[in-house]
Amino acid sequence: MATITSKIRIGLVFSGLLVLLTGCGLHQSSQAPARTWETNQEEQQRQSRFIKKIGQNAKLVYQKKHQVLPSIIIAQAIIESDWGAQRFSNQGQ
Repeated sequence: MATITSKIRIGLVFSGLLVLLTGCGLHQSSQAPARTWETNQEEQQRQSRFIKKIGQNAKLVYQKKHQVLPSIIIAQAIIESDWGAQRFSNQGQ
């Protein structure tokens, strides 16, 4: 009889801790500031120019080789050059 009571007690303690931790996690996530990814118009224009510039060459390469999709080339260029802002990406122009 004692083992059943101790098993129930352990289960209740575990369940209580689980509820407590879940509640703390929900409380913290509800208080996190909302992030916005809005960019101003000038930044959007700069990004659009970068995509057009890279995109033309990416399309030509894909038409000749049919290996890597232009969207993947553009995405990789954005990642590696931070939208063309890195020093080494500017040197290659």
